[in-house]
Amino acid sequence: MILHTLTDLIQAVPTVDFPEPSGGNNMPGADKVSAILGVIKFYALGVGVAGIIIAGARMAISHGRGDGAAHIGTLGWAVAGIAVVAMAVSIVGFVVS
Repeated sequence: MILHTLTDLIQAVPTVDFPEPSGGNNMPGADKVSAILGVIKFYALGVGVAGIIIAGARMAISHGRGDGAAHIGTLGWAVAGIAVVAMAVSIVGFVVS
């Protein structure tokens, strides 16, 4: 009974048809910004991958000494940095285009 009432209530809510954006409504210079963002993302993700490799190498060296878990925080920061770069480039690319 309650589920049927909720279904009727949801169906009674009016819907709004949003216009579909066309392909030609980009901001002036959006292609240049996208190109610059692509280059920045390429280098930033390369540095992030290098950070993960360096953190792994440090963990391997420290494991031989018996202290391998000390660099797990470094690995976490490298992965978090890659996530921030990926999100920022996606958000800015969405706003610009």
